[in-house]
Amino acid sequence: MTQKFLKLLLLVSCVLPVQVSARVDQSKKAAPTKASASKKMHRSSPELAADADADEDATRAKMLTSLEVAGPGYIRDQLFVGSLTVENGESIGGDLSVNGRVFANGFILQNSPLFVPQYAFLYDSGGQSVGNNDDLTFNNGGLGVPYATPGISYSAGNITMSVPGIYSASYCVVVETTDGTAATTYAFELGLTTGTLPVVPVRGSEGTVTVTESLDTDEIQVTGQAIFTVTTAGQVLNLINVSGATVTIPPTAADVTLRIQRIG
Repeated sequence: MTQKFLKLLLLVSCVLPVQVSARVDQSKKAAPTKASASKKMHRSSPELAADADADEDATRAKMLTSLEVAGPGYIRDQLFVGSLTVENGESIGGDLSVNGRVFANGFILQNSPLFVPQYAFLYDSGGQSVGNNDDLTFNNGGLGVPYATPGISYSAGNITMSVPGIYSASYCVVVETTDGTAATTYAFELGLTTGTLPVVPVRGSEGTVTVTESLDTDEIQVTGQAIFTVTTAGQVLNLINVSGATVTIPPTAADVTLRIQRIG
C-alpha cells in the first residue's frame, strides 16, 4: 500500500511541472501577438501622414467619368475627365487637355493655338478723294472701330491683323462717275503688307466697273471679296484704289464699307 502511494505521488510530481511549463510557454507565445497588435494600433504620425499622401495621390490620378464644377471650386492639378462642366465663373488653374471636340457658349481663349473668332466692320460716311494706288480711309462714324474684336485694329487706312489665320473679306465702294464720252474704269482691291515689304495684292479681291457714255447715272457701286491668309501677327490690310486715276467718293451714309471675318 505504501509503495503504491509513493509511485502515485512520484507520477503526479513529474506530470504537474510539465503542465505548468506548457501554460507558461503558451503565455510567452501570446504576449508578442498582443504587443504586435498594440504597435499596429498606435502608429506614429509620420507613418499616418505617408499613408494620407499616398491616398491623396491615388485620388488625383483616378480616372473620372464625370465632373461638375458649379459652386466655389478650383482645379489645381491635372484632370482626366470624361465630362466636364464649369459654371458660374469657376476656373481651371492647371493644364486642360482636350482629346476631342469642345462645345461651349461664349467660349473665349487668350494666347491659345485654338481657334479664336475675329471680325471687324469698317465704314466711311464723310466722302473722300483717293489718288491712284492710295488707300481708302474709314471714319466709322467718328467712333473709332466700334464693331471689331481686339485682334483687328485700324488707323489711317491701315487695318492691323494681330491674329494669324484664314480670313474672309468683302467691300463695297460708292464712286461718283465723271462726265464725258470715253469709257472710265473704276477698280479697287485688297492689299496685304508684312513689315516694310511691298504691298501684296490679295488674289481675287479686285472689283471693277467700267462706265460708258450710255450709262445714265452719277454714282456706281464697286464690290469685291476674297479669302486670304494672315501668316504673321501684325500684317496690315488695305483697301486700295487701282483705277489708274483719282476717284471721288461722295459723302453718303456708308460710301465705303469693309467686312472682315476670321474663318479658320
